[in-house]
Amino acid sequence: MALHLNSVRRIASIGAHKLLEQPTCIHNAGSIIRSKSSLTYYKETDEVNRKNLPFALRVGRQGRQSKRGAVELQGLDTDAKRQQFFQQEIEKYNKGKRWLAQMMGEDPETFTKKDAEAAIAYLLPSSLYAKDARPKMGHPEDIYADLLTVTSKVDSVTKRPFDAGFYTGHSAYYNATYEVWQALDLIQNTSYATVDRDEFAKQQEKEIKWKSKMQIEKDIKQRLSDSQFSTLVKRVKRMASDPRSGIAQHVIDKYTLMEKTEDRRREGIARVPDTELSDGEARAQGKRKTSIAEVYLKEGSGIVKVNHKHLNEYFKELGALQQVAYPLLLTKNLFTFDIEAYVMGGGPTGQAGALRLAISRALAALRPELYETLESAVILQVDKRKKERKKPGRARAKKKFAWRRR
Repeated sequence: MALHLNSVRRIASIGAHKLLEQPTCIHNAGSIIRSKSSLTYYKETDEVNRKNLPFALRVGRQGRQSKRGAVELQGLDTDAKRQQFFQQEIEKYNKGKRWLAQMMGEDPETFTKKDAEAAIAYLLPSSLYAKDARPKMGHPEDIYADLLTVTSKVDSVTKRPFDAGFYTGHSAYYNATYEVWQALDLIQNTSYATVDRDEFAKQQEKEIKWKSKMQIEKDIKQRLSDSQFSTLVKRVKRMASDPRSGIAQHVIDKYTLMEKTEDRRREGIARVPDTELSDGEARAQGKRKTSIAEVYLKEGSGIVKVNHKHLNEYFKELGALQQVAYPLLLTKNLFTFDIEAYVMGGGPTGQAGALRLAISRALAALRPELYETLESAVILQVDKRKKERKKPGRARAKKKFAWRRR
């Protein structure tokens, strides 16, 4: 039975405070979790004991530990303990969801995840820009997905850890360092006679992009300090500069994003948005200010029509004509393609800019060899510039009124 709106609001106003006061409903990952800046609420509340907080909140911002490192500290380093932990969290999740359903006057059996999210947004409204700082609700298996993939790091028989750096708190970093040193020793013990100089020269010509600190942290699932990241990358770069590094290429690839120029060009062509190819004809869309253009381009004799009119009839201004013809002049294909375009909204400048972008995209899709030329001219990107609004107390956006003594 649905409640009256005013009754729901009164219940919500009372229930929202209880929801934050009762730890039984905020223990688990599935119930309400306030992250980032909202964690200060729990630190400043005397009624809530820190030991009774949810596991995610107890981990919180304790230093720069990763979630996996926090699992080791909390004693969840065995499969049996993790399974027991998940069972407890799921029970608390179901309990919290039933309580939310009763507060909103809904049937707990048919109360879905979307209903729970809507109830939380109603009971605990938040205007924070960062979504991860807002109250949220999720199943423990979704929140703690990393725990499901964690393997035991302690031998169940001898009770000794498998990793040598287990007790350092940075076992993943020291394992990566040890792997790099092993690769360096292997390179030092390799003779230069086995090196293919031509192959090494080709490898050096490739564009190498090293992974960032965040990417490496994501790979090893552990946070790194700036000094640790700098040390690790310097050793890998030293290894990559050696002509004998081919035998340790599998280690170098873990820290690099290596791609050829040709592969990057093909990926760039595939990333051209709002384009389609069909029977030798390219369709593309372009935007500029408030104008939207759609272009159909195919091989022909150079006929260009805009909204069923010839280009010279539609645009009377020379600047607009030059904007539309610029991609064809740049690629020297002024009389090679027939173009049928449709444009709406805005004025001559906006419509000409939208047509230029659409024609450039269609050319890049139909003729991949022209992609680099168009990209270097920066005409495959949307021009986001707009007229700046007038400011109060000024004649225009930046122009001031003339000063007069009297």
